[in-house]
Amino acid sequence: MARLRLVGVRVRQPQIEKLVREQACRAIATVPFKSDLVDIEAVRVTIHLLISHYYRTGKVDARRALRRRAIDEYLLSQKSGMSRMTRHRLYTVGRALYPNEFPPALVIGAPSTPFTPPATADEVATLYSIARSLNPKWRSAMMILLDLSVGVGARAPELKQLRRSEIRTETVRGRRRTLVVLQTAASEARVVPVADPAIATRIEDYAHTCPHERLLAFGSHPSVERNAINRVNERLRERGHSERIDVRALRQAWLQRMATVLPVEQFLYVAGLRRLDMPRELGLTIAGDLETVVDLFDGTGATR
Repeated sequence: MARLRLVGVRVRQPQIEKLVREQACRAIATVPFKSDLVDIEAVRVTIHLLISHYYRTGKVDARRALRRRAIDEYLLSQKSGMSRMTRHRLYTVGRALYPNEFPPALVIGAPSTPFTPPATADEVATLYSIARSLNPKWRSAMMILLDLSVGVGARAPELKQLRRSEIRTETVRGRRRTLVVLQTAASEARVVPVADPAIATRIEDYAHTCPHERLLAFGSHPSVERNAINRVNERLRERGHSERIDVRALRQAWLQRMATVLPVEQFLYVAGLRRLDMPRELGLTIAGDLETVVDLFDGTGATR
């Protein structure tokens, strides 16, 4: 609470400054902790709300100011309008005091990630061609980035976490398949079959021959450099190539291809998506039946 009381919001009325800060901090203390930054910003907007309430009623009263109707009136009274995030923060504090007055927390989502256009087939082919022209160290580094992005739709954080032990070969319904386990510290693991036989073979070979347990540890050190993907792009720049590896664009191309092959439940699973938007609203069940998913990959054809 002490750090929250020091939040730098100017209160022009010295007679209420201490009370406004104290009530704002006590209100924020009822909300589950997420981060210092979230708490500090929540204190700021709550202090502004309490000051406005004081002007209208002559009282500093957080319990009345944080009711749904009072918050909505405050938001509407602001001439410049209030941001969605301000509304979200005030609703979060109000919900902790009056849970029945506010919509569920999931109604207010985080800003969406800007859409990245998928890489075209020609762009992917060009990147593979460039990769094969590099020296052995950077050839293998670029090839594994391409294969994991194009072959299983791995995200950048998943690439950096990937270990050789997470490249597996299993026989499913009599067919040998290469499987890649993708996960991060913040996400559940998902098992993605490699549909392209050539990519599957290269991923298996790299897992057996790479120098370290983590596949993206391209240097002499066993840890993955924070900018490992950018290091490959730097080699391309040094050699005069304008092309760059864009993991998002490559994953987007994989997503589009898989969306035309798999039923939506299996697609959401292998893609690591937990909402499209909000699977439960669409009546979907995200399942990880490996045999069903692998079976559906037949007939997708080779890409490289």
